[in-house]
Amino acid sequence: MRLAERIGGFQLKLKMMIVDDSEAFRGIIRELLTEVGVDDVVEAVDFDEAVERYQAEKPDLVLIDMILPGRSGVEATRAILALDKGAKIIAMSSMVNKKLIKEALEAGAKDFLLKPTNEMALSTVIQMWGGE
Repeated sequence: MRLAERIGGFQLKLKMMIVDDSEAFRGIIRELLTEVGVDDVVEAVDFDEAVERYQAEKPDLVLIDMILPGRSGVEATRAILALDKGAKIIAMSSMVNKKLIKEALEAGAKDFLLKPTNEMALSTVIQMWGGE
């Protein structure tokens, strides 16, 4: 049973984007998103693809790893927000680094998720930031 069904049966009509250079991690997040009721998911592996895919797809919510090859997730956050001031971006990292978290939030990220994450944490972030 999907988590969405276990916590009240909501079905989210959100388009989400995952930005992470790890194919395995993107797969895990995609599975978790399906479990929480999100089926429309696009992916990007780096800064350039994130900006390009954001412009083309206009996702409702973006999950960005802060450590990307080349330009950082903080820079990607700034670039996406320069294109769309209303973009909702959630920073992610496997490192608990206060400076990195502060930089991500100052760049305009709405929240921070520690990797790896779980269904409940992801569901909470989606419910908080996925709406209008």
